Amino acid sequence: MRLFLILCLSLLSLVGCASLSEEECQITDWYKLGQGDALEGYPQTRLKDHIKACQRYDISPDIKRYGEGRKAGLQRYCTAENGFRVGRQGYRYQGICPAGTEKAFVGAYDRGSNLHKIELDLAAARQERNGLQKDLRQDETYKNLTKAETSARKLNLSRQIRQLGQEIDKLERKRDREIFRSEQYLLRVAPET
Repeated sequence: MRLFLILCLSLLSLVGCASLSEEECQITDWYKLGQGDALEGYPQTRLKDHIKACQRYDISPDIKRYGEGRKAGLQRYCTAENGFRVGRQGYRYQGICPAGTEKAFVGAYDRGSNLHKIELDLAAARQERNGLQKDLRQDETYKNLTKAETSARKLNLSRQIRQLGQEIDKLERKRDREIFRSEQYLLRVAPET
């Protein structure tokens, strides 16, 4: 049984490594694949994965068409607006933008990433406050406590809820400032045409 499990896991790991199936290697529009990989933020090394996958089936990718598609994809990916979106969604930037576009992309990405972190902190604080509010309302929380202990516990929960409310207000203000600054930055580096 153990050997069977190891064999299954080994096969799954081999299958999981292939970026393309045999059929995909045969019918792929290499231009669209290159463009799509760039738009997804994959590094240039992604092509090596495709080459390796297709070599298993004795199929040679159209590297030139892939490169042309990748270049077109990078033109769309490496914008300040997209950098902000990628950062705000919490994705990792893989250093794929050409020198001419990277500065604006990274500047916006950093702002989006900072905003993402603020929004995560805000969500965590809200979730913690909601949990404390639930504890405060539940009679089960106080079931085995004396009246004095119950009163002290409720007072402590109320204090923690109030502190979290203040932290949430602070984070909301910080988020709003960051959104404003990001909008100003985007207008400066990528004015509407």
